[in-house]
Amino acid sequence: MSSSYGTITLGGVTYLEKFWTYTSIFTLNAAAGAAGTGYLQPRVTLDGDGGFLLKYMTVQYSQTAGVPNYFRIRLGNSDGSQWYSGAGIVAGGGANDRVHSALLLGNGQFPFPVIPYILFLPNGSINMDCQDLSGVSNQVEMAFHGSKLYSQGNG
Repeated sequence: MSSSYGTITLGGVTYLEKFWTYTSIFTLNAAAGAAGTGYLQPRVTLDGDGGFLLKYMTVQYSQTAGVPNYFRIRLGNSDGSQWYSGAGIVAGGGANDRVHSALLLGNGQFPFPVIPYILFLPNGSINMDCQDLSGVSNQVEMAFHGSKLYSQGNG
């Protein structure tokens, strides 16, 4: 079966695709002057009317004296068993599956492409695991761009 414009077939089911963006705004706090001490696990709860196909990510975060307040992040799905990034073994031993924000998140001019796309089911969530690198309070706004997926005839 050929797909018409605005549709996608996954697992033999054809869906209507509609552009959609989910956002998350949170503050990542660290002990004053102590980079690496602030941790947060925000999540974006998805609507129940259709799945979400994540295609691009963007971020805007605070700056101190013109320097971005960077952080480390990893993304996961609703059940917590699947994470979509890994940094492997770090210097000195141990593992750190959080990736530097500048390496995983784009901006409005250059969004970070997610290849292959990541499918999130209806009523699911995009889980985040964040660690501050700046040592100061960091206001973060993230946007997850992609498509809402509606079964043909719905949406």
